[in-house]
Parts: sequence; structure tokens; C-alpha cells
Amino acid sequence: MKNLLKRTAAILCAGFLLSGCQSNQARTEASTTAGETTAQTVTELPDYSWEGKEIEDYVKTGTYKGIEYETVHVEVTEDEIEATIQELLNYAAEREEIKEGTVKEGDTINVDFTGRIDGEEFEGGTAAGQMITIGTTRMIDGFVEGLTGKSVGEEVVLDLRFPDDYGKEELRGKAVTFTVQINYIAGDPVVPELTDEWVEDYTAGKNRTVEDFRAYVRESMEEEAGQNAVMEEQSRIWQAVMADSEILGYPDGLIDYYYADQKGLLESYASMNGVDYETYLTQIGLTAETAETQLQTYAEETAKSAMVNRAIAKELDIEITEEEYQEYLEELAAMYNYEDREVLVRDAGGRISIEDGMIFERVIKVIQESAVAK
Repeated sequence: MKNLLKRTAAILCAGFLLSGCQSNQARTEASTTAGETTAQTVTELPDYSWEGKEIEDYVKTGTYKGIEYETVHVEVTEDEIEATIQELLNYAAEREEIKEGTVKEGDTINVDFTGRIDGEEFEGGTAAGQMITIGTTRMIDGFVEGLTGKSVGEEVVLDLRFPDDYGKEELRGKAVTFTVQINYIAGDPVVPELTDEWVEDYTAGKNRTVEDFRAYVRESMEEEAGQNAVMEEQSRIWQAVMADSEILGYPDGLIDYYYADQKGLLESYASMNGVDYETYLTQIGLTAETAETQLQTYAEETAKSAMVNRAIAKELDIEITEEEYQEYLEELAAMYNYEDREVLVRDAGGRISIEDGMIFERVIKVIQESAVAK
């Protein structure tokens, strides 16, 4: 989602999010292609509304004007610039297309495939230029295995069956035939040299020399570092505000709302990685028990911050009108090419989370105006 949403989430959750304080970042709804093994069910956001609730019943605000905070020093070193340029070169590396040979374990291959059920192609069953790594890429049973030992250029017909617990209900247990064309084996990446020619091509003519490119990278990194410094200073100010506030209780359903928001995000990440939720937790170094503990902690801490945010907003007479909310949705929809507003709201963490962000931007601005840098 918009930087505003990511920045607000990072500050409000105060470091308790499992995957980097990004619960308001746009998520992708769990979905599959024909080849993936897993379609993760995503936890739905529960219904919640602040309507009829008095925020002062749950929060006693403390001092939030004249907050003292440590400033953040911004510096981008030459070593960091060179490291970033090297990362860009590595990212731009191209792999040789090997048009002969036999597919073996560990190879990354490029394929086109078409899936048919009862002789008819089906939605999501066709792909062109798909990259598959033998032994790593997860597809339905028999797909990757059926390509091992085959020759580049060969057309392979795979008679398979979708698992009974497949994510798309209409495909569960169905017999399917995939016709797969093996286009090439991807060779080792060839990292380009940093030359004026590469710079001009890579930047589409915006930079013409290596010197210009280094200056551009420096400027971009300094801008990002400045934005991160502002975010860090806001975080320090907000932590001081939170430390001087008192939580009197939680309205029914609020913690459940933020819990579902974050768990749904992780489930979406699992789906995008082609694995089930439990496997994804293992990949990011968590057990089911530690994940549950962190989810609960995240939900409680986010609820605390969100309540203090709204309590201060009420004292400052800050309100988000329906017109402002709808205008903001229009802005996000245009920026991220959303046609369906309901999908947009869901991907942004629900209306509550969107309003949290809009309110926070106004609240923190007022607080910063009176804050004192040390």
C-alpha cells in the first residue's frame, strides 16, 4: 500500500509485527496457478466498528505536547553506495539460455504449459515462460518430477491429478493433463559490467555515464535515508507518547480484528510462496506456538497504539469525514489500479486500519510541531 500506510503501521505496531511491521501493506489474496500445490485459506477480518463506543472509556492519555526526542543522524557512505550499485548489477544479471541437454535435479528451466480437464483448457492452467527449479519449485505431485530427465526442446505430456485438498474446490481430485514445452535450461547468471553503455540502457537514457549513475544512486539513497530518519523520529516520539498513556481496557472485538489482519497477511504470504501456513512459519523461523504468541502480542500492542491514536485525535478534534475517506480510497485505487473498492479495503487491512493511518498522519503532525529535538 501507499507509503503512508506502511509508515503508519510501522509506528503504530511498535515493532511487534512478525514480518516487518507491514500489516497495512497491500496483500495478495490467496490464489493458485494450476501447478501450485497449496492455496492457503486466508483468515477473514471480523466485523468491527467504533460506532457507539467512547474512546475515553478505554484510554487515559498522558503528555503528548512538548515531547523530547533524540534526532536521527543521516549519512550515506561511499561503501553503501557501491554496495547498492553492485546489488543492482546482480539484479540485472541475465542467464544464458541453454537450448540443449537433459533436465536434472537443481536445474532452473523455462517452460510453457497448458492444462486440460476432460480435454478442455481451464482458468489458471496455462502459462508461458514459466521458470521452474527442479527440486525447489512446488507444483502438484508429478509435475516437476515428470520433467526430470527430459530433453530441452521436448514436449512432455503429464497425466496427473489434483490433490483432494487442493485450494480451488472445483479442481479437487480432478484428473488433468498438462502439455509442457521445455524451452531452455537457465545457465549461471552473468553479471554485467558497470559501463556508460549499461547505465544508459538500464536507466532508459535518464543517466548516460557511470558518474551520473553514482550521483543518482547517492541522491536516491539519501532521500530514502531521510525518509527513514523521519519515520524513526516519529517512532521515538510516539513511543514516548505511549509510555505516558494508560490503557484502561479493550473494546470487545478490537484485538481480534488486528489479530485476524496480521494472520491473514501471513497466510497470504504462505500462498504466494506456494506453501501451507505451517510450512511458511518454518521458513521464517517460527513454530506454530511462537507465531501464535507473537500474533497475540502484535494484536494487543497495535490495539493499544490505535486506541491512544484515536483518543488524542478526539482531544484535538481530529475527525475523518466520509467524504475524506472516500477520496482517499479513490487516490489509492488510482495509484494501485484497483477497480473493486471492497478488494482495496480488504487488501489495506480493512476500514479500521485505513482510518487508523489517516488519523495518525494528522495526530503525529500536531505532536511533532511541539516536539523538542535533543
